[in-house]
Amino acid sequence: MKTPRIPTLGTLTLLAWVSCIHPIPATGAPGPQPAPKPLYRDPVHDGAADPVVIWNPHRQRWWMFYTNRRANATNAPGVSWVHGTRIGIAESPDRGRTWLHLGTADIDLPPEFGEDQVTHWAPEVITDPDGLHHMFLTVVPGIFTDWNHPRDIVHLTSTNLRHWRFLQKLRLASDRVIDACILRLPDGTWRLWYNNERDRKSIYYADSPDLRSWTDRGKTVGDQPGEGPKVFFWQNHYWMITDVWRGLAVYKSTNALHWTRQPHDLLAEPGQGPDDGVVGQHPDVVVSGNRAFLFYFTHPGRRGPDAQKDGYEQRRSSIQVVELAYTNGWLHCDRDAPTFIELLPPAAPGAGPAPFPVHLHINAAQPGPPWPPVWRFFGCDEPNYAYMPNGQKLMRQLGALRPDQVFFRTHNLLNSGDGTPALKWGSTGVYREDEQGRPIYDWTILDRIFDTYRACRVRPYVEIGFMPRDLSTRPDPYQHNWHPGAPYEAIYTGWAHPPRDYGKWADLVYAWVQHCIERYGRAEVEQWYWQVWNEPNIGYWQGTRDEFLRLHDFAIHAVRRALPTARVGGPDVAGSGGRFMEAFLVHCLRGTNHATGRRGTPLDFVSFHAKGAPVFTNGHVRMGLHVHLRTIRDGFRLLNRFPELRDTPVILGESDPEGCAACQGPQLGYRNGTLYASYTAASFPRILELARRHQIRLEGVLTWAFTFENQPPFAGFRQLATDGIDLPVLNVFRMFSRMDGAELPVTSTAAAPLDDILEHGVRNEPDVAAVATLTTNALHVLLWHYHDDDLPGPSAHVHLTFRDLPEGWHQLRLTHLRIDHDHSNAYTEWLRMGQPNPITPEQRARLEAASALSEYEPARTLPVHQRQISIDFILPRQGVSFLTLSNDHS
Repeated sequence: MKTPRIPTLGTLTLLAWVSCIHPIPATGAPGPQPAPKPLYRDPVHDGAADPVVIWNPHRQRWWMFYTNRRANATNAPGVSWVHGTRIGIAESPDRGRTWLHLGTADIDLPPEFGEDQVTHWAPEVITDPDGLHHMFLTVVPGIFTDWNHPRDIVHLTSTNLRHWRFLQKLRLASDRVIDACILRLPDGTWRLWYNNERDRKSIYYADSPDLRSWTDRGKTVGDQPGEGPKVFFWQNHYWMITDVWRGLAVYKSTNALHWTRQPHDLLAEPGQGPDDGVVGQHPDVVVSGNRAFLFYFTHPGRRGPDAQKDGYEQRRSSIQVVELAYTNGWLHCDRDAPTFIELLPPAAPGAGPAPFPVHLHINAAQPGPPWPPVWRFFGCDEPNYAYMPNGQKLMRQLGALRPDQVFFRTHNLLNSGDGTPALKWGSTGVYREDEQGRPIYDWTILDRIFDTYRACRVRPYVEIGFMPRDLSTRPDPYQHNWHPGAPYEAIYTGWAHPPRDYGKWADLVYAWVQHCIERYGRAEVEQWYWQVWNEPNIGYWQGTRDEFLRLHDFAIHAVRRALPTARVGGPDVAGSGGRFMEAFLVHCLRGTNHATGRRGTPLDFVSFHAKGAPVFTNGHVRMGLHVHLRTIRDGFRLLNRFPELRDTPVILGESDPEGCAACQGPQLGYRNGTLYASYTAASFPRILELARRHQIRLEGVLTWAFTFENQPPFAGFRQLATDGIDLPVLNVFRMFSRMDGAELPVTSTAAAPLDDILEHGVRNEPDVAAVATLTTNALHVLLWHYHDDDLPGPSAHVHLTFRDLPEGWHQLRLTHLRIDHDHSNAYTEWLRMGQPNPITPEQRARLEAASALSEYEPARTLPVHQRQISIDFILPRQGVSFLTLSNDHS
């Protein structure tokens, strides 16, 4: 970070003898367009300075870190505008030619450095041979109006270049040290150069064997004051460039110890380009192949008669770049010549396996039918959570995905009780009998549940169940006390038994539907789904199969008596249902109705459940996607045996990676993070592929996950949000909600074939694939990188090509949303925070910000060439991307 010294015009004139020669780029090496001038301006504070450029192996793009001075804080007194700063980040999608603002680095420092008043200056960022990133940052413990305050250099580390953990404060020559620069020496040790402001702003250095323990060696350059040292090796020499406020001084060395000053400074004579008419300041150099590029910043307004003023124009700063030339033993440059920059990805030993290439092709000229929004169905065991604070918050978010098109299914709607929720339990107290056995209905809690749905623009998928206590043939014990770790069968108590009186059961259902019509209107209730019970082929139903058919017939007849146009179906069996499902279908299609005595029972939709089977093996979770998909395949095959059902909608009334949302255990450790998200993204398109293969009219795939109220954050339940904080999987549904239009054919060189997944899951090569849709003015692409094993693996280098784009599409606006370790992910943020419980209001705000569906890169406009466009990006394992290319008519 520079203490601003404003050179006079006369000083600039005296330095006009600087010699700069523009090198001729190697044939074919540079891109077709030169870097713009200015190269970059910070869009928030307009005070970008002190750049350092580094390769980001996680995103396979170049990143720029920079001091983010508050130039537009024009009322800030003295030099306070260069305090209170955070380190900005920009990213280049085209190897250094253009840069896009990404935000600021997340830097965690102890309170002693000033907390929210801390000042960050002059980052130096390097990556060690093991792939760990290090930042050496100048820190000022507050916001000050003058320069007379301590300044330290601190050491931070990061695994992703975005989030930085404090390691130590370096013990150097004084309490006024700034502007670290690090270089690894041939013997594997490390050397740090910095500015010691206590000694005429001389350049000092220190040595370390491991980047953690440092020995200060004292002064290395002191012939003139200077700051911002940058040391690099190029053309068989070590070079040091420092900012001497009248240009950049250059020193040469053969051993990085003894330095010889170059006769002339660089960037001392003002340039002619935009924002480049003043001296260059605070250098960074990137050596790329046999070329070297000098990054610097300028204060464009510090020239002419206004140079000495202290307004916005004098405070604002811009980043520039120029190519260095090596001529007659010294460094030269021509800041007015075009800079054809192309930074090559560096070799990164120890940084993990290189990304593997994946080529995806999307043909926009072959639109198919609309991509069906089967994802719009959700549910949970506990109905009372819906109107509790976090439940309402989540329900609103579900409704916002597709207002009035999202459906919610829940158990326990007819259970006796006062509405107090518990794990795998809920109640409404809707039914009781007086001493003479006469029914008494109380709709209060049921209304509160459905009112919440409708207020949130969600509609009920009504599960008619379970049995009220006063109707049960075996009422005691009635409410269970199940908890994680207890036998699952403990939940099957009095609510799971048949009714004492099927007529009273039917009357309850009839009265309920009538009440709903009166409260919500006939047209509204006609939109709902109605089905009876849950998974009657297992312990949820303690009667016989014939007793269930009787229960079902009486309930469905009651629904239709109250509302002849009601949408009714079932039976929401566990798994594909096997013989139970077959008997149910035969009965509904061809049998005698127990309630009417006539043939058949209405069946507007058919529903069954499908679950995967994760295991914990060799220290990690392994998902069971193949089990999940096989169950669906078997259910579809069973339905194919009934020609009467060819056009009947099918709903997977529960479809999840495993079978118990409230259970906990090591095999369920996938739920908080990106494995659940990528599993969801990968499974839905394969389910739709199975439906097409078996000619099934698939209408819904219901995710049995909601939230658990009054539970610790990130407790490991299968849920969409935890303690009011969205989990990554919820962002997949936000992506699904944006998938409008006709489906387009997609080919991928790394897509796992459906038959291979059905056979053995995704156990060898990962599945990197996509679905795409086309609307009148936009393309949408959902792309995932999935593997069953929760283990690290190489990222995918995606090359995405769109062909045969519509005529008249000349440039497209790209927005790129992402779910991965660092995006749209509150769980990793919570881990970085030390897993707090309870969460403070400040921590909650930070987690909610991290949970939001976020951009992978800033929006940008791309040209279309010959009706074709290509995009390259990195997609890590368990990552999910959503890209929108909208036709930019401007």
